[in-house]
Amino acid sequence: MFYVGMDIHKRFSQVAVVDESGEVVDQHRLNHTPREELTDYFKQFPKDTQVIMEPTCGWSWLSDDISDLGLEVILAHPLKVRLIAESQIKTDKVDAVVLAQLQRTSFLPQAYLAPKEIRKLRDLFRCRCGLVRLRTILKLQIHALLIRLGIFHSFSDLFGKTGRAFLEGLELESPYKENLGRQLRVIDLLYKEIRQIEKQIQKRVSQDPQAKHLPTIPGVGAILAYLFTTEIGEITRFSSAKKLASYCGLVPSVKQSGGFVHYGHLTKTGNTLLRWGFIEAAQVAIRFNPELKVWAEKIRRKKGSGVAICAVARKLVGIVYQLLTQERDYISRKDVTQANSWSSRPVHPLVVPPVAG
Repeated sequence: MFYVGMDIHKRFSQVAVVDESGEVVDQHRLNHTPREELTDYFKQFPKDTQVIMEPTCGWSWLSDDISDLGLEVILAHPLKVRLIAESQIKTDKVDAVVLAQLQRTSFLPQAYLAPKEIRKLRDLFRCRCGLVRLRTILKLQIHALLIRLGIFHSFSDLFGKTGRAFLEGLELESPYKENLGRQLRVIDLLYKEIRQIEKQIQKRVSQDPQAKHLPTIPGVGAILAYLFTTEIGEITRFSSAKKLASYCGLVPSVKQSGGFVHYGHLTKTGNTLLRWGFIEAAQVAIRFNPELKVWAEKIRRKKGSGVAICAVARKLVGIVYQLLTQERDYISRKDVTQANSWSSRPVHPLVVPPVAG
């Protein structure tokens, strides 16, 4: 059995091959073009070979090509690997050997390697994020243009129907008028492309046996439901809602020394998109769920609005975990009470078991 560590760069990868005894039997630099050079190299290894890489530039297509050859690809957790194996001497060859040796000795901290199909689905949402970001940049540029020219307005939405009429009717000198027209045309194009992506997302959510349950949660629409299911992947890989919250970076940092324990700010490690999605959902859920609003208000008075929003987001993680594991719709406490199928014992806000048949 062989362990192949890969230190990936944009145009090449440095590989180190280690056998079961820990001896380095080969070190090689593989160019990424032509790709046949890389695949021909890995064809020589038996099927039980493990290939270890970090999720850096180009890891996705590299893992797919190597997996297609029947070899096992293992994704290393980059932050934890550095905590274990940081050294004064750091080269591509050393990094590749370290990855192989850590896996051989079962000390390699692994990251989740999402299946190819899941990664394809993720790309749809990330494309939408990029287009929305571009649209926001263009809107900010138009706001900045009006400020530079001393043009004031009272529109709450400058890019709504009346706001657009105002912008298109402005009498500006060249090149301001031409630039404004270009920016507005690109914004219109971005709106069109974003709507097309959102239609695809809504269709996929309605057909997905798990994702279709999530829009029943107050504050979660089809877009966030798609984000949660694609970024979480297989819910069975989390043994509890707490583990999922940790993956989202929605748990407090902890400093403990002797009998003293201090809980600090959120760790903010893990999946950034999931953390953003749950916080977005929390801000909407507070407005549409009276019970949750009261609960969040108590926290806000003691610790501030930021802590309250994060607490609601953490609670939503638990709800999403329940719905995905139990494959059911969200049921509010009010609905359960009206159905007369719930005992009188206290229920934690928003965490409600399914109604008995």
